[in-house]
Amino acid sequence: MMNTKNDGRAQVLKHLSAALCCLMAVGCAEPDSVIKTSNIELASPIKVEIIATGAQIAGANGMALGPDGMLYVASVLGSNITVLDPDSGDVQRVYGASEGVIGPDDVAFSSDGAWYWTSIMTGEVAGFNVAGDKVIAANLTAGVNPITFSDDDRLFVGQCFFGVNLYEVDPAGAKPARLISDTLGPDCGLNGMDWGPDGRLYGPRWFQNEVVSFDVDAGSMRTEATGFNT
Repeated sequence: MMNTKNDGRAQVLKHLSAALCCLMAVGCAEPDSVIKTSNIELASPIKVEIIATGAQIAGANGMALGPDGMLYVASVLGSNITVLDPDSGDVQRVYGASEGVIGPDDVAFSSDGAWYWTSIMTGEVAGFNVAGDKVIAANLTAGVNPITFSDDDRLFVGQCFFGVNLYEVDPAGAKPARLISDTLGPDCGLNGMDWGPDGRLYGPRWFQNEVVSFDVDAGSMRTEATGFNT
């Protein structure tokens, strides 16, 4: 039986070899054999106008719209949270190490305007309350990744890459984190999550190629869809 995959590779290599030979022939040709361009009339220079550029963010991870209408973008690599005007694209503010923001992966807002993030490398779940004071909600293990508030302002955090757990966290940091599940692995728990109209918490199990949902009070998981590609 013919190996069509290898035959295809052979054809590609054949054409590449031919093209390379042509380039080498031109490069090594005598000066008189090279096409003369001195008599060719060149077109007028093309004017290039930049109409948009990317934001100055070193890789965007999680993001959320704040009650102020601004887009808050977390960047693990940049180790900051950038506040953008979604209409103009202008950067309004950057929260970094001087504000206590280290390696944020995701960000979420409560109904009163307080907002929190997950620091994936340190395991810290922290935020700013409505007064602007930093609050440490929990110090978990590395891997804290997605974060979301329920409609009644309960805070939930998942782990991915360095952990697999799903927690409920006290936004005030007064109570210890409550473990909901530690069986979402291997390698990654939920990577992103949101609430369904049925009040269940939905999220993808990345390396299991499926979407599941949780009753966060009972701690029970239900498979919703399968067959996805990682």
